[in-house]
Amino acid sequence: MHDRKMFHLPEQFQNTAFFDEESVYLHPTDFFYYDLQYLVGMDDTRPWEASEQFLPKLFKQWKEIQTEIQRTITKPFKMDRQKMMTGICLYIQLLYWLNEKPVHSLQLDEIKKLDIAPVNIEDRLTFILKKPTQYHAYIQLNELFTETEKLFYKHQAIKKAKQKGASKNSG
Repeated sequence: MHDRKMFHLPEQFQNTAFFDEESVYLHPTDFFYYDLQYLVGMDDTRPWEASEQFLPKLFKQWKEIQTEIQRTITKPFKMDRQKMMTGICLYIQLLYWLNEKPVHSLQLDEIKKLDIAPVNIEDRLTFILKKPTQYHAYIQLNELFTETEKLFYKHQAIKKAKQKGASKNSG
């Protein structure tokens, strides 16, 4: 059974939108646990290397969070900040793992360097993070998940086609 581990956050993870402290205790079910474990050299599980296994779980988790957010919308269309931040963390993790990389930074200028990402990812995440309780931020986050899920399945299809082509050529 995994216990919570204490991590001193590397500078690239020190973003007050996500963490208030320089050190945090994380459990394997927490966001960025495996990524931070990898960065400090204690990696035993690398979900980004098995995206076809882990990413569908993250998309499913978003659907659950999305339902919770929709249930807690208040007038005039204010989102629950904690649930939105959970969705944002999930999205960032998903985006890096889609690119078969651990999350190595929570700085948005690093995220835009990923090969597989929706158009204008930095601007869109900046908009969401500036006012995560606004209804439009929720709509934008939901659109990012939808677009990224399409990118994931497209990437999986291309990967399978390449593997199929490689096995034909070698056989």
